[in-house]
Amino acid sequence: VITRLKRIELQLPITCTGLRNENPTLPSGTYYMSLNNTSFPVHCDMSSKNASGVTVIGHDSESKVEVNGYESPESYRRKIKYNIDMRQIAEIISRSQKCEQFVKYECLNAGFGFSKPYSCWIHDRAGK
Repeated sequence: VITRLKRIELQLPITCTGLRNENPTLPSGTYYMSLNNTSFPVHCDMSSKNASGVTVIGHDSESKVEVNGYESPESYRRKIKYNIDMRQIAEIISRSQKCEQFVKYECLNAGFGFSKPYSCWIHDRAGK
């Protein structure tokens, strides 16, 4: 006969580093993080960066995209759609010591540079 139940509330971390600190032997994989009573999946890379627990957020542009015919400045635009919303990403960023984002650019017979004439424009989440 059970006479008393104890309620246990689990606190999900907001970053993979937090998860790694709580559970040092966890392997890389998909884990759920929590923000404002909402959980969402992210990939945790538990082996890179000195096994610190890197939070990897996926998006809809991870595969190569071929683009032809956009020769005038800013004629081609691509908005990246992440697997979690920008509010969640901003919270992960605010609780992280370091953040990185990688952009791979391959172009045949065209220049790439951040000096005039520009061949690429990249905007941050604030549109700058």
